[in-house]
Parts: sequence; structure tokens; C-alpha cells
Amino acid sequence: MPWPPSRSSRNEIELQKEVTTLQLKLLRTNAALKLKQTYAQRLEHLLCARNARIDELTGTIDQLRTANQKLNLENHCVTARRTAAARRRAVHPRG
Repeated sequence: MPWPPSRSSRNEIELQKEVTTLQLKLLRTNAALKLKQTYAQRLEHLLCARNARIDELTGTIDQLRTANQKLNLENHCVTARRTAAARRRAVHPRG
């Protein structure tokens, strides 16, 4: 003989409501987490791109600094030669 369908007790109904509420909260929380993870991934990508650009610019600065030092040295040498030539002309005028 089959058992008659039992009616859910109040506790069971309230528990089912709580389960449903918690499931909805979990879904919302998972959706928010997914958005935040996507945002964090985008930020990581931007950070990597910016770091690469900073490294590139640092390399350019280093190259320009080296070129500037060479030009300063060349300028110093040319100035010293001109100064020495001017002194020689002052000591031994040509004419």
C-alpha cells in the first residue's frame, strides 16, 4: 500500500526558502567575482604593457644619455683644441 503524499512541514518550507535565497546570493556573488576577476586580468594586461613601454623608454633614455656623454666629450676636446690654438696665436702672432 503506497504512502500518501506527505505535506511539507513549516520547517521544511522555511528551509527550502532559505536554500533558494542562499542559491540566489551565491549566483550573485559568483557573478560579481567573475566581473572582478575580469577587471583584475585587464589591469594585469595594462600593467604588463606599461612596464614594457617603461622598459623601452628607459632603454631609449640610456642610449640618449650615452650619446650625450660622447657629444660632451667631443665638445670638450674641440674647445680645448681651439683654446690651445688661440693661445699659440696669441704667443706667436703671424703677421
